[in-house]
Amino acid sequence: MTITKLPVGNVASQSLNFAWSNFGTLLRIGWFPLLASAIFSAVANFPSLANDAAGTTVGGYAIVVLLAGIGATVLWAMFAVAVHRMILLDEPASDEWFYLRFTGQEIRYAIAPFLIGLIPILVLIGVVVLFFGADVISVPESRADTPAIQLLGLFLGIALFVYVAVRLILVMPIIVAEGKIGIRRAWSISKGNFWRLIGAHLLMGMAIIIFVLVFGLLAAFGVYIGSSVGFPIMPIGGGLPAIALTVLGGIISYLFLAFFGTVASLAVLSYSYKALSESDA
Repeated sequence: MTITKLPVGNVASQSLNFAWSNFGTLLRIGWFPLLASAIFSAVANFPSLANDAAGTTVGGYAIVVLLAGIGATVLWAMFAVAVHRMILLDEPASDEWFYLRFTGQEIRYAIAPFLIGLIPILVLIGVVVLFFGADVISVPESRADTPAIQLLGLFLGIALFVYVAVRLILVMPIIVAEGKIGIRRAWSISKGNFWRLIGAHLLMGMAIIIFVLVFGLLAAFGVYIGSSVGFPIMPIGGGLPAIALTVLGGIISYLFLAFFGTVASLAVLSYSYKALSESDA
């Protein structure tokens, strides 16, 4: 069987182009589910917020954290599935400003990370138990007290964890394209492409980092020039308006880049699946 090689450069460029050309559309359909997901996630991850919502009971706190975690995951899945559908199914984006879509795809997409995450975790546990045996629950006083063979086993377990997780990452676009949590399918089409899948994400990330650096330098230069020439909102020497403008610009830039990077990462998965599945067909 011929192993299909993922075109890393094409995947990265297609992903960046998709994120850029559809930025406004995706921002329209994504702002509401992502904002709601972030709020739910904050409640689930910050004990003080969960306590305020649950009162003082331990059971109430656990229920609030659980429901908030489920809500955050499902809302994130709504947006992620919408991105995948645009790429994989050529589906036009929704024209809604308050986008909510809850079907079997979103349910499977929300459940899948826990299922496919369990597999590499079990692999890691199996390797650690194999090398550590009964000592797996004991903690050495120092790293020097750990036998070399056990350290080797630990590194091997981590390496296998990463390998399995990367090989199974294409389960996510398979859910949208084929309507199933295709673990065996993802393992099959990703054969021989471990490093290429990592490379596509790294190349996309490097392009974004370069853009951030260039944009940051230009923004800093603009603030400096504006302060020097006495731009109306930037008095000579800087001052509070210039600082406030810089902080506001930093916040907006961070949100823009976080959203852009999220879309580009989802697009990498979709275009990787398309490239490997079309050749596999």
